[in-house]
Amino acid sequence: MKNAYLIMAHRQNRQLERLLAALDGPDSQIFLHMDAKCGDFDPDTLRRHVTAGILHFTPERLDVRWGGYSQIRCELLMLKTALGTPGWEYAHLLSAQDLPILPQAERDAVLTAHPGAEWINFQPELTDRDRKKAAYWYFFQEKNVNRQWAPGWRALSFLSMQAQKLWPLRRNRKVTFYKGSNWFSITRELASYVISREDWIQKTFRFSVCCDELFLQTLVMDSPFRTRLRPEGNLRFIDWEHTDTSGPCVLTMKDLPRIQASGCLFARKFDEAVDPEVMDCFSNPI
Repeated sequence: MKNAYLIMAHRQNRQLERLLAALDGPDSQIFLHMDAKCGDFDPDTLRRHVTAGILHFTPERLDVRWGGYSQIRCELLMLKTALGTPGWEYAHLLSAQDLPILPQAERDAVLTAHPGAEWINFQPELTDRDRKKAAYWYFFQEKNVNRQWAPGWRALSFLSMQAQKLWPLRRNRKVTFYKGSNWFSITRELASYVISREDWIQKTFRFSVCCDELFLQTLVMDSPFRTRLRPEGNLRFIDWEHTDTSGPCVLTMKDLPRIQASGCLFARKFDEAVDPEVMDCFSNPI
């Protein structure tokens, strides 16, 4: 099976090189977006780690901000870049802290066992907090850098939200929203459909907050592709239960039995500075 791997990266390091090498193969096309904030980006160094497949770079490098619409823009940019290249059947959205945890042949076997399936994660229900992410205008979210606000932007954001809470009107009142993990494995057909709805996506989710976890789920559930969803979700092993931060748990050797027994295609997140040994179980050191 021919695959397109879409990688969102914000720094160039050995861990990213390790991921590229782990995904490399004759049927692999890798599409990398390197954040505009990365000042030491060296495409030639990265190309050396992809010898059997093809490594592509997005034509633009966006300044992606946590929780901002720029995260959705980045995903759309990578999908459009990948759709410009023929041949692949599935697109897999990954971060630079992911790794494949099954060999390529076994990953392909899972996908071919369910032809045309869409592998997208959904949470059981939406909370009021989730609904507010697209109900208000978050005009200043792109000024948020890694969940840190400069004092002036924080004040403007606060005043904007207070004014909107006094105003009875809300955005997107007729839209039924769904939420889940933003990491996905989708068919080329669904990728094309997503890009065909880019205007709707921008109208609905621009000036939202953290809606990279809402836009695809909401779009698919209001489309014919909803019948192609699999109950297994997005086939990612992600540990949210044992984390003491706002992000998922960093995986270590103690998590290895659960990772191997998960039946998933990919896992996240790994950190070479925390535990390179567990990464060695799924890739070769660089």
